[in-house]
Amino acid sequence: LHVDPHTKKVYVGIWTPAAVVEYPSDAPSGPAPRPNVIGGALTTLNSVPAAITTDAKGRVYVAQRSAIAVFSEGATGNVRPVRVISDSHLQFLGDAYGDLLAIH
Repeated sequence: LHVDPHTKKVYVGIWTPAAVVEYPSDAPSGPAPRPNVIGGALTTLNSVPAAITTDAKGRVYVAQRSAIAVFSEGATGNVRPVRVISDSHLQFLGDAYGDLLAIH
């Protein structure tokens, strides 16, 4: 779970199928509005996101296993990340919680 401090959008990691779901934080009580979803084969998301964060330019960073997939602002659907940061020495566990990534 991540709340973007600039846009106030709420990002939630989904287990199956692996995806990131974006909701507006100012939605009224009741049924949630239709969310934006980043998910599908092109996204490289294949397990539950261990951590999600955003930067000041609206890019979405999703950590899972030994990589961080970076999506452009407004990305939705089955889209390729704009880049993938990988390091075989890192292991982002799927059952981690909170804002584990800090982008400066």
